[in-house]
Amino acid sequence: RLESARAHRIRYLLVVSATEKESKSEIVLLGVDFPDESLATCTLGMVLPLWSDTQVFLDGDGGFSVTSGGQTRIFKPISVQTMWSALQVLHKACNEAVSNNYFPGGGALNWTEWYQKAVNSDQSCINEWLNWLMLPWW
Repeated sequence: RLESARAHRIRYLLVVSATEKESKSEIVLLGVDFPDESLATCTLGMVLPLWSDTQVFLDGDGGFSVTSGGQTRIFKPISVQTMWSALQVLHKACNEAVSNNYFPGGGALNWTEWYQKAVNSDQSCINEWLNWLMLPWW
């Protein structure tokens, strides 16, 4: 679970893996939104495939950034334990992407296009995923 700029909004970062032939894992990060605490349905607001150029950095404020394929996203988990769990998974995923030389247009991660087309969060949720760098932490 991640912090949100809006108190009523619940956000989760999902790490989705598909194992291809020869046991090679391809990984994508998905950002899902529960626009209202009272709703049991979620929407998809962010898709970030993890390519061989993926980098993960701590931001010093309880969050971390992920840069992949020229896109940077900032995530601020709700707890330190959640952050460390996410970082462990992400570092493993980065190593997998590097060792398999996944790059945009190279044939890997084609299945993530389905998720790209399925983004259906409202615009304010999508903006929060895209512009997290510019949002104040309150």
